[in-house]
Amino acid sequence: MHTEASPAGGDDCCERCGNKVEKKLMEQWFFRITAYAGKLLANLSTLKWSEKVKVAQRNWIGQSVGVNFKEKVKDLDIEIEVFDTVPQTFLAQTFTVIAPEHPLVEQLVSGTEYEKLVMEFVEKIRKKRLANVKMDHEIEGIFTGRYIDNPFGTGDLPIWIASFVVADYGTGIVNCSAHDQRDFAFAKKYNIPLRFSMLPPDLKKAVQVRNFELCYHHAPEGIMQTPKEIHGMRWSDARDAIISYIEQKGYGKRAIHYHLRDWTISRQRYWGAPIPMVYCETCKWVAVPEKDLPVLLPDIADYKPRDDGVGPLAKHKEFYETICPTCGAPARRETDVCDTFLDSSWYHLRYPSVASKTANVKAFDEEITKKWLPVTMYTGGAEHSVLHLMYARFIAMALHDMGYISFEEPYTNFFAHGLVIKDGAKMSKSKGNVVNPDEYIKKYGADALRMYLMFMGPYSEGGDFRDTGMEGMYRFLGRVWRLVMESANMKSVDNDAVIHRELQRAIQRATDDLPKAGFMEFVNAATDAKKPLGTEDAKDFVKLFAPFAPHVAEELWFRLCGEKMEGYVSVHKQPWSMYDKSLLVDSSIQFVVQVNGKIRETLTVTPEQGKDQKVIEELVKKSERLKKYLTTRPQKIIFISGKLINFVV
Repeated sequence: MHTEASPAGGDDCCERCGNKVEKKLMEQWFFRITAYAGKLLANLSTLKWSEKVKVAQRNWIGQSVGVNFKEKVKDLDIEIEVFDTVPQTFLAQTFTVIAPEHPLVEQLVSGTEYEKLVMEFVEKIRKKRLANVKMDHEIEGIFTGRYIDNPFGTGDLPIWIASFVVADYGTGIVNCSAHDQRDFAFAKKYNIPLRFSMLPPDLKKAVQVRNFELCYHHAPEGIMQTPKEIHGMRWSDARDAIISYIEQKGYGKRAIHYHLRDWTISRQRYWGAPIPMVYCETCKWVAVPEKDLPVLLPDIADYKPRDDGVGPLAKHKEFYETICPTCGAPARRETDVCDTFLDSSWYHLRYPSVASKTANVKAFDEEITKKWLPVTMYTGGAEHSVLHLMYARFIAMALHDMGYISFEEPYTNFFAHGLVIKDGAKMSKSKGNVVNPDEYIKKYGADALRMYLMFMGPYSEGGDFRDTGMEGMYRFLGRVWRLVMESANMKSVDNDAVIHRELQRAIQRATDDLPKAGFMEFVNAATDAKKPLGTEDAKDFVKLFAPFAPHVAEELWFRLCGEKMEGYVSVHKQPWSMYDKSLLVDSSIQFVVQVNGKIRETLTVTPEQGKDQKVIEELVKKSERLKKYLTTRPQKIIFISGKLINFVV
């Protein structure tokens, strides 16, 4: 079953075409990605990927270890399977809940006095989910009139339908107990009896749990009460013992379930690669022979789906009418096309081989693939964490297992860049808030846009694009232009000592860590000095500035070098400026003097003086201000080189 996206237009209607949106059972094609769930999860630890992407994939795969119970429905020839992630509670279970959309619901209530009420409830929940109504705050349910023939000897379990259970997680059926907050609240609401299997060590709380006044759940320090074989064990220590007990008794088996679901690749639209399958009444589904691949899309004008949801290719006999590749009888070609994520899941394999000698006969060349792949660095958006990036990993693993490629993981490194929003909102064509770079380049220039994007926020986090910020960056570039051009127009200017020292600091910061280049602070300091920038300092600064504003820097360099093309060498081919370490050493420092831990004076000394305790003590003795605090001999002197001295008196 494929569930379409919920409508946003209200009244269960599509916001685009106005047709009623409803769930339908449809025959569709799936890739069994669940067969690789364990490997997809395990391999994450070997990848050098942004952690937020790895976390998203771990959560999406969603591994749960627990027990599968097989239980019979009383008075019916139905056996159900229940997956329990907290087996410690199995003897506290007093009722069972099933998802409203579970296919067993109709069979359970068929012909009973509850049938009409149950199906009305199911329809109500269906409509709420279709309309994206959040139901976490209100749990709803209805009794089916059926019971589980409980094999544990604790009594039959009434089967309820509950709004908080979903059909596509685990088995869609859950046994409930007093040790789950949601189960507890549900039982209280509908007066379902409860039973406990563990108690807290605190006696007051234990009484509350016994009286079902308190839900005591997933508590590591809890003391197990049942079964008697593990009575007295801590909750956190009892898991493996309980699972072993359940397996020994034959009640159930240890199992691993995943949140991940199989990948439906069928799409009912025109754009996409046709699914190369043919249906014949005799042979059923048959793959299109390799010699007839690829199956090409027909050139049509009516590319929109029909109102009944059938894809546009189903309207064209010239496309879907064909013959069976096996028996030659009339057959029907599949009219669904592939999910476009299927294409993007292997494009990295195709690109290096596009111009190869084997390009027309092979999807990718083996030798070229061995040379260039896997991809050593991929920079992309984290929004594809559980779509493109997951599918690409799955396809690579499958191709590896089939012997087509030598690696399991397509991208060794993945760096997730941030998302740029506009004025506090995500960019959207419908909102009209999309930033068109061409417009800003035309108005402010490429360098202003480049620098604004760089300084808007960390690359891994993105930022908020605002026109006021763009204008601010444009004004800053104007300040840089005026500062350097003043020097260029004067032809030859000596370096100012103060400005020169500030430039050395900026060069040091850029050399040690380019993203932390201090040229903005330098521009402020040079402007505040109200002195022209020295010619050599101007050249060093422009070289520092070039990686950030290449076009402006090139023009300024040209002006500084005399505007002669003969023998001219671009700023981008100049050696990186070196800084003078001796000018980075402060000529004086502020040394703190404390008496009984309180600051009483700050001395201005040289760095060498600040390292010598005897020199500092002599300076303290000469200080008139400190004499009134040091009238007696200190009991203790605490000295921290270069920072402070503390006299305890």
